[in-house]
Parts: sequence; C-alpha cells; structure tokens
Amino acid sequence: MRISPSSPTGSHGPWPNCQRGTPTSSVRSPSGDCGNVLAAINFLNWFGTQHLSLSQLQQRHLDTWAIERSTLRSRSIPFLRWSTARRLCPPDLVIERSAAQLPGHFQAE
Repeated sequence: MRISPSSPTGSHGPWPNCQRGTPTSSVRSPSGDCGNVLAAINFLNWFGTQHLSLSQLQQRHLDTWAIERSTLRSRSIPFLRWSTARRLCPPDLVIERSAAQLPGHFQAE
C-alpha cells in the first residue's frame, strides 16, 4: 500500500503543493514541516516494500533506511520521535544524524 499526501476528498489535503515545498493550507506550517511530512511518507512507503509494520521496526531497519535514504535521514527523525512517543514502534530506536550534521572536532596543535 502506498501512502501519498492526497486525500479522497480533494487534491492533496492540507499539503496541495508539498511536492514543490510550498504548503498552501489556510494555516501555514513552519518552514521544513512539508519536508518532514514527505520524509515520513517515504519512510512508510519503504516499510511497505519491506513488508514491515511500525511495531516490527528494529534498529537494523532504521540503519538500512538511513544508509539507503541518506538525504531523508534528518527529516525522518521527527516522525520516529512522534511514533515512539505514541508507542507505535519499539522504544530506544534512533536515527543518527549524519557526520556532516554533527558538531566538528578540533585537533590540538
């Protein structure tokens, strides 16, 4: 089953221009929310191709996702936190930020 931002009643629910990164609902979402929603949709679609559900999620699945979809890695973190808080997936799962997003380390001279 593929999940998309479209709704049965109209074009794309509150995210009609999500593909272009411009939400146009009557309530403006903060910058970046559209990308997080699209990352969550992509994440759930990937789960479907792996024949998994959120309750079956394991750290090795997240690691594979983060490697295969490195550009969506940080955008997937809010969805993982949300689904963990609602006990939809096992606790203590993390998507690590990429090395480029971690604070730099300076070498002593």
